[in-house]
Amino acid sequence: MSKGLSTATFTGAERGALRRLVRPGWIALHLVALVGFVALVGLGRWQWQRAVELGRVQNYSYALEWWLFAAFAVFLWLKTMADTLEEATEADDEQPAPAPPAAVAPVVVDDEDDPELAAYNRHLAALHARHRAEQ
Repeated sequence: MSKGLSTATFTGAERGALRRLVRPGWIALHLVALVGFVALVGLGRWQWQRAVELGRVQNYSYALEWWLFAAFAVFLWLKTMADTLEEATEADDEQPAPAPPAAVAPVVVDDEDDPELAAYNRHLAALHARHRAEQ
């Protein structure tokens, strides 16, 4: 059995946060990070080959520098993703639970003032009673 990550191991808030990382903007960022990492590692290899050819210490240090840049790019990419996931789960955790429905005061219909208003209020009261009976 595979021991990979499954969405069953994440809470709803975490799944929502992970979905953020596959949005179009994030996919573009993932691609930029991947291309940047490959380019930096490639530059480091090229510089290492130059160092072997020329035998200069300076070229060796440049090669190591390119690889450090690649490692730093990966660190920044992972840190950005972690911060985004943390912000998303905190935002989901901070949302208050929905308030229970408030008690509705009974409707008092006064026919003496306005018969048209009284008829409309009776109609609303009947709708309200039907709605409560359905729940």
